[in-house]
Amino acid sequence: MRVYAKIILQTSFCDLALLIFGHLVQPIIFVADGIAIVIENGIINNWERPWNILIYDFWFFISLFVSVGVAVQFVYRYLILCRDIEIKTGGYFLILTITAIAEGVLLSFFYWIGYPSYEAKIENEQILRILGETINNKTKMSLRPTLYGNRSDIRWVIWLACFFLYGIFCYLIIWFCFSKIVDYIRKNLKQSSTCPRVNELNRQMTMNMAIQASIPVLDILVFMFVTFASIADATSDWFICLTMLMGPIINWIPVLNPLATIITVAPYRRTLIKVGPSLPPAINSARPPSKLLYRSSN
Repeated sequence: MRVYAKIILQTSFCDLALLIFGHLVQPIIFVADGIAIVIENGIINNWERPWNILIYDFWFFISLFVSVGVAVQFVYRYLILCRDIEIKTGGYFLILTITAIAEGVLLSFFYWIGYPSYEAKIENEQILRILGETINNKTKMSLRPTLYGNRSDIRWVIWLACFFLYGIFCYLIIWFCFSKIVDYIRKNLKQSSTCPRVNELNRQMTMNMAIQASIPVLDILVFMFVTFASIADATSDWFICLTMLMGPIINWIPVLNPLATIITVAPYRRTLIKVGPSLPPAINSARPPSKLLYRSSN
């Protein structure tokens, strides 16, 4: 289980960080006059700069890193299982560091485009009316940098193209590795009848990774919707209110990931509810595990 333990450790850390910082930020997304705006409804809205900006930037970084991290997980499992290439813990986290740097470069370009001035305030009367009188009277309600994009700015269009290409590239990697892993397990586990429960565990692990790979698509769908709203220049109140629902959808991601793990992987589910036999006694049987078992579950 050592291979899968690294994946669980990475996912748990990202989900926990996303949950904590998401609670601090509580983003609300608006699109008005062709401009996408994100404001902070959490407690950091009352913090002074640069601390509120740093917390917000870290939240946005983790939100995107969830998708990139899933791609690294699939590459890691593909190399070990299908290519028989051993990658130690240091190598695994080195790959994560490289992808984090690449994402940091992409976000730095975004900040350069959309970072608002210190005096920037929400002045759109339609948004202020939707938020209500209490929010309207807050003088500190400033535009946040990460989702402040103007469709008339060519740099914003270039960044959107780079972002979508980046996301498409990550998911091409995910589905390529997923298809190879599934084919490998289907072909080779039939030849290795060491233990039916071990075969089932491999199937559950792969299914869990596939579900976790699908969950970050919510981020991409939200961003696509916001982009469409920005380009379409929608001005109706109901459409602006609809964009407000995108923020809470993003906040569900760190909750869905552990639920997917508990539901799909039986040993974790048994540990949680404390019923049924545990998996280790079945693996530590008299018959030594095959090479496939070691590579796919250790």
